[in-house]
Amino acid sequence: MEGEMKKRRKNKTGLKGEKGEIIEDIDGGEEGWEKDGEQGKVSGEVANSDIWAFQDEVRTFRVDFKNDMDEFRLALREDMRKELNEFREEINQKFKDLLNDLQATTVRVTEVEQRTADIEEWNGAASDALLDVLEKQREMQEKLTDLESRSRRNNLRIYGIPEGSEGSNLQEFVMNLIKSELRLPLSDTGLGIQRCHRALAPKPPRDAPPTSLVPCFLEHRTKEQVLHTA
Repeated sequence: MEGEMKKRRKNKTGLKGEKGEIIEDIDGGEEGWEKDGEQGKVSGEVANSDIWAFQDEVRTFRVDFKNDMDEFRLALREDMRKELNEFREEINQKFKDLLNDLQATTVRVTEVEQRTADIEEWNGAASDALLDVLEKQREMQEKLTDLESRSRRNNLRIYGIPEGSEGSNLQEFVMNLIKSELRLPLSDTGLGIQRCHRALAPKPPRDAPPTSLVPCFLEHRTKEQVLHTA
C-alpha cells in the first residue's frame, strides 16, 4: 500500500522526460498557479503605475502647455498692443505734420490771394492812370506839333551860300545879305531876326552844294515880305 501511494504521489508531482525535463502534473501545480498569480498581480501593478505615471506626465504636459500658451498669448497681446500704440503714435504724428503743412499752405494761399487782389487793384488803378497819361501825352504832342509848326512858319531857307562865308556872326551876315540883295527899307530891328543857323546836317564836301541858311523872324509878316520881295 505504501508503495502504491508513493507511486501515485510520484505520478502526481511530476515525471522526468526523455531529455531530463521535469513535467509537473496538473493535480500537483497549486504552487505554480499561486506563483503565476503573484507575478500577474505584480505585472498589473507595474502596468497601473506606468499608466498613472503616463497620465501624470500628460497632466503635467497639459498644464505646462496651457501655461506656455497663456504666456505666449500674453506676450503676443503685449507685443501687439505695443506695436499698435507705436503705429497709432506714428499715424497721429503724421496727421499732425500733415495738419501743420495744410495750415501753412492755407496761410500761404491766403497771402497769395491777398497779394493777387492787391495787384489786380493796383493794376486797375495803374491802367487808368496810364490811359490818362497817354491821353495827356497825346494832347501835349498835338500842342507841341502845333507850336513847332507855328514856330516854323516864321522860318526861311536861303540856299546857295558857300560854307564858311558867313564868318563868325551868322545872324548879322544874313541881315546884311537881305538888305543888300533885296533893298528892303527896313532897319536891323525892323527885320526882327531872332536866330539864324545852317540846316542841321553834316558839313558837305567842297564839290557838293552847301547847306541852307535858316533865319527865324519874329513876325510872320516880315518873313512873308522878304519872301515875296525875293
